[in-house]
Amino acid sequence: MQLAPGHHHLYRLVAAAGILVLALLLVAAPLPAARAAVGDTKEKIQSIYGGAGRNVKPGMVYGIDDDKYSVTIYYLLNRSAMEVFSKARAQDGSIDPLSHDEIVRFLKTNSRGKGWVRWHMRKTRPGMYYWFRADKKLMAGYNLKEGVLTIRPMTDSDTF
Repeated sequence: MQLAPGHHHLYRLVAAAGILVLALLLVAAPLPAARAAVGDTKEKIQSIYGGAGRNVKPGMVYGIDDDKYSVTIYYLLNRSAMEVFSKARAQDGSIDPLSHDEIVRFLKTNSRGKGWVRWHMRKTRPGMYYWFRADKKLMAGYNLKEGVLTIRPMTDSDTF
């Protein structure tokens, strides 16, 4: 296509704007690993992740790995009972911690319309951060050293 003289800059501007919009859509898109929640059925989780998942221990543990995240889902009675999120390890084995925004996104996926509250436990291990869901049905723990966020149901032993 031939552009009129002096319009090349307009073409470049439109092309750059298109690339910027595409990049913003990719960044703003929900993470595939953040769409299933604790309590979802195995069928729902496997339909969300499709072929990306693998059975680590058939019927009990399901793993999803992509270029950015690793998610492990533990099942109990055909429902997700615990989910563990981390960034995919680099080829050299180094750990890249989850960012605050990533943690918030995983917690929000498991909120079911309830908020999360930062939890200051009496016996907190160094490098551990905890939250509980406002209805006190789920708790989350983030291990900074390992870069792992675990979300699971609260138990009677989880004391305030």
